[in-house]
Amino acid sequence: MTKFIEKPTAITPNRELQSDEYFNETDHLIYCSKCNTPRQCRHELQGKVLIPSIRCKCQQEIFEQEEAQRKLHEKQMEIEHLKTSGLQDKALYDYTFARDNGINPEIKLAHNYVSNWEEMRANASGLLIWGDVGTGKSFFAGCIANALL
Repeated sequence: MTKFIEKPTAITPNRELQSDEYFNETDHLIYCSKCNTPRQCRHELQGKVLIPSIRCKCQQEIFEQEEAQRKLHEKQMEIEHLKTSGLQDKALYDYTFARDNGINPEIKLAHNYVSNWEEMRANASGLLIWGDVGTGKSFFAGCIANALL
């Protein structure tokens, strides 16, 4: 909760201290006992002093780690959604360039397409794959899709 104080000379904390905090008598702010950085800051607004809570250094590090995990999870969910909407056959999920046995030398074209994806996309260029049954068209398509995802 944010409190407005007329004078910054208060000698007691404006909220109850947690077990990992201490009150600094010199600047009248609450600090973290672990990292010794403030958990409050002081702002003056229209002649009144505002002392809101902020994250200390260790809280900020935890927040950033949690945020990175959340973003990673969102990205994984987005990839899974793209796979299910674009790769209808579950067998295509395992088609990767790493699983190529080298039988078809044309796979280099698929590698090149993926390597230059941004340029291909900007130019609206596609890759036409054709051939007889069993020549690896689906494998090429799956490799490209999985590499781009």
